[in-house]
Amino acid sequence: MPLGAYGLYEAVLGALVDGGVGYAIGHRALHALGSMVLGFVQEPFSPGVGEADEAELALLAERMPHLTAMMAAEFHAASDPALGWCDSQAEFEFTLSLLLDGIAREAAKAAKGSVLN
Repeated sequence: MPLGAYGLYEAVLGALVDGGVGYAIGHRALHALGSMVLGFVQEPFSPGVGEADEAELALLAERMPHLTAMMAAEFHAASDPALGWCDSQAEFEFTLSLLLDGIAREAAKAAKGSVLN
């Protein structure tokens, strides 16, 4: 079972979780990474794409525990069927807010004479 990009997402999410970020913000951070940094908006973890048997799912959970936990925690179609898997507009707005807040923070530091890193 090749991990490809999913292995990278697992590593990023693992680092976030190990640093104290919960799966809800980790989920949104992965959207931000995908949509703004990597240049795509489509959900990379769409359910229903292909079928997996129980053994494959168990192996996936073993190899990618953070992605598995995040998907279990953040799948909201059961609680809000209108929302489905993810709300692309809400994720875009979250990501844009992160970028604008970061720009404003750096501008404020520059105005105080700090050097931008």
